[in-house]
Amino acid sequence: MKNRTAFSLLLSLALSLTVGLITPAQTFAQYSTPTESVQSMLDTVFGMLRSPDFDLARDKESIDEAVSVAFDTNTIAQSALAANYRELNAEQRAEFEVLFFDILKNTYIDRLDGYTDETVEITGEEIDGNRGTVKSLVYTTNSSISVDYSLRQRPNGWFIFDIIVEDVSLLSSYRSTYRSIIRRSGIDGLLNDLRNQASELE
Repeated sequence: MKNRTAFSLLLSLALSLTVGLITPAQTFAQYSTPTESVQSMLDTVFGMLRSPDFDLARDKESIDEAVSVAFDTNTIAQSALAANYRELNAEQRAEFEVLFFDILKNTYIDRLDGYTDETVEITGEEIDGNRGTVKSLVYTTNSSISVDYSLRQRPNGWFIFDIIVEDVSLLSSYRSTYRSIIRRSGIDGLLNDLRNQASELE
């Protein structure tokens, strides 16, 4: 049986690394291969978590800043809603992005206390045009978990837009949930749900 603490941490890590509302192609230089981009992000995050003087309350802002540059936040925001994104006006899109990333960030931070010194090994890389996949394994005490990173190449490097944990796309999972809420309650219903979630996580 998979280590549930590790799996929960990975889900939170995978999703909440999208915390910064940054346009990467305009703001940061990035790495020349998908593997370099993912490896740098992993080294930074796990390096902080393993530090002897790591303090969650003190260091969470540094973690946010360190990992946000690895993700294609614009693509993630649009992909989370798929076709429904076009139904939002400019004000709704702006609010959705803020709420969405705020929820992911706080979920991630809440899970950090469950970190138990897992190790990560990158096992392969595939590139097809401007898309790339980096495969990795996360080793826990008694098992391993496959984590694949989907990346897109921008003019200044490679950026993550999805993570697949044990063959489950995290972005697709959110998309399915949001589609159901919109079908039932509309865009306003989704935004209201996100407001409530964000408030509970504060």
